[in-house]
Amino acid sequence: MKKFFIFLVSLILIFSSAQPLTGCVQYVPTEKIVTEREVCYFLGDEFFSFKGYTFNYSQEDSKYYLRVSFSCEYKLLEYNAEVKIYNIEGELVFSDTAAIEETVVKNTAKTLSFELNENYQQVADRIDLYFSGLSSEKPSSFGKEFTVTFSFNNGESDLQVAVEKNKSVFMPSDPEKENYIFVGWYEDSSFNKKYDFSSKVTENLTLYANYVLDATKLTNEIATDTIKGIVKIYNKSYNTGAFGKETSYAISQGSGFCFAINNGNYYILTNCHVAQKNNSYSYQKITVEDYKGNSYDGYIYQKQGVNAIASAYDLACIYFTSSSTEVKEIPLISQDPLIGEDVIALGAPEGQTNTVTYGKIKKYGKITITDAPEYLSNVTFSVIEHTAYTNHGSSGGPLLNADLK
Repeated sequence: MKKFFIFLVSLILIFSSAQPLTGCVQYVPTEKIVTEREVCYFLGDEFFSFKGYTFNYSQEDSKYYLRVSFSCEYKLLEYNAEVKIYNIEGELVFSDTAAIEETVVKNTAKTLSFELNENYQQVADRIDLYFSGLSSEKPSSFGKEFTVTFSFNNGESDLQVAVEKNKSVFMPSDPEKENYIFVGWYEDSSFNKKYDFSSKVTENLTLYANYVLDATKLTNEIATDTIKGIVKIYNKSYNTGAFGKETSYAISQGSGFCFAINNGNYYILTNCHVAQKNNSYSYQKITVEDYKGNSYDGYIYQKQGVNAIASAYDLACIYFTSSSTEVKEIPLISQDPLIGEDVIALGAPEGQTNTVTYGKIKKYGKITITDAPEYLSNVTFSVIEHTAYTNHGSSGGPLLNADLK
């Protein structure tokens, strides 16, 4: 495991009577630091010397800048800085952050520029600077330590930070997880208690990153792309009399999704109880309807005389042929979802079109469809139970993970 060390202190330095410059530490590691640095040390501002600052106007780009000069007792590999400018009423008028990945030679002055959206020189009464850095050199002042482990829960390796006893641990930059929103660090993996970063560290501990599904982003992506792979399926079973005229019929509606495309053939996965002919009738007609309402004649796929439909799995493969459709393929995955994992159900409950609902995996268990005879559904193995809303008509629709697979 990689170890990172942090030093937290506070410092106030005054460069002019009108504009004091203050500093405190909150170093935010980037992903590059975590993945590429073997052993690094977080340096607080007790190791920094602030040389001064100036307001400048650039004729070249017609912009205002605040330029801050500093040096560090140790060689810097990367450093972060945050600036806040307050007016005489104590109101925050400007703030910005900078994360710089470059080497700074120890005890060598370095100038950092912040681009301003206007000239704050006349209104600035106080400027606060928050500085910290990352070094390969370990300071000699480091005392008794405890290890705080940050579990990112996003596929990245855990981050270990060595913290001096009775010091507060820094809050790392918000981790990212595809299609999720980070909501905080928690003391337990069940996310019952949020961690207070002002508290003192007196023992080894692990903090867990918690996320919520970014439903807005996913819904937009589904509405503009994924939904193209979702279809309605109408299954008409019927009898005929003289001259082939229909004498009776029954129509059911379900859902399905395209899982493969080959030479103009679109293959749809759905449930057996959606695609199977009603035994009370002699004939069948399947109609596939895409997300725009376009209809296609559907057929149960056959290979070597065997129909790709089975009540023991409650699955069926149907296909339609088209040279001009927007129907797209939705990728399949082989891994079973975990209990508690977020899922998204797409389909047509009660005939509604392009419905999206969200939920979580509840458990795996054996179920029986009470309103379907065995020739339509006869599953005896455990299947997924989830909390995303479904109803009659949803059958055959896909259950997607947060990667929309």
